[in-house]
Amino acid sequence: SSGITPTVTQSGPCTIDEVHHTVTLTSSTDTCTVTVHQAADANHFAAADLTATLTGVKRPQTITLMAAPTSAAYGTSFSVEANGGAGSSQLSFSVAPGSGCTAVVGQSRSFTMTSGTVSCTVNINQDGDSDYLAATPLPVVIAATKTAQSALTVPKSVKRKKNFRSEEHTSELQ
Repeated sequence: SSGITPTVTQSGPCTIDEVHHTVTLTSSTDTCTVTVHQAADANHFAAADLTATLTGVKRPQTITLMAAPTSAAYGTSFSVEANGGAGSSQLSFSVAPGSGCTAVVGQSRSFTMTSGTVSCTVNINQDGDSDYLAATPLPVVIAATKTAQSALTVPKSVKRKKNFRSEEHTSELQ
């Protein structure tokens, strides 16, 4: 401890806070090199430089399901709501192949059940960006339910015959 104040320099995408003795990477994909140098004085030799190399790492992100029905009846529409991670990429919603639903055109989070027996799987994705990894895809399964049929009615315009009798006809083969 010579009392000589060291100097700190950096090269690459980072900043140095000498007051709080912290280095902050400003890029998740590049490398920053920090060098600490303590000069000589009349009573001390210069200290050997200390060098540290910091490499940025993309951070993970998570998709959180906010709302989705557990089941939907044939012919009904429903929405699936989710929040993405901190990255700049938007969430994308798609119907898994073989699912019993279709996406509503022009409404990325709305779907219509096209089956009363085959469940619907909506896949939610979020791409990565310069600072964040792609989120793990989130599949949301909505069970299909059948829709009740309307009661059948006979229109009043149909006339009913009274005393209807059936006649049996036979024929002989020759």
